[in-house]
Amino acid sequence: MQTAYNWDPGAYLSGVPASAILGVEAPLWSETLTKLADIEYMAFPRMPALAELAWSPQAVRNWDTFKVRLGAQGPRWTVQGINYYSSPQVPWGTMPSSSPSVSASSSQPPSGASTTSVTVFVHGWYGQPSYYADDITLTLA
Repeated sequence: MQTAYNWDPGAYLSGVPASAILGVEAPLWSETLTKLADIEYMAFPRMPALAELAWSPQAVRNWDTFKVRLGAQGPRWTVQGINYYSSPQVPWGTMPSSSPSVSASSSQPPSGASTTSVTVFVHGWYGQPSYYADDITLTLA
């Protein structure tokens, strides 16, 4: 991970100024990948590292702060069911043992619980459209 993160596309070709680099790409050779889980394993955490590499100038990138930010994504990817490579170079976060549970039900809230209705914006993943989920009732017990 650190080697990939520290790559500087602006210094890759001699005689080509960094200003001439229009972007980067991350080919994923998939002829041997047969399942989405395999693709995810090859793409995560590689894609977030490449995104930062592409968006941030070399002078402001810092592996030590990035690996902590990247590690914080581990629990999110786990909840989303993403099969990612947990590189030993990254201090991966863990789910709190008392993490809140999320469930969908139409049952009555427990006595003494407060409820509120909200609208949630759901960001689309894997090419799915983003959408708003209206009138979701949250119960705090």
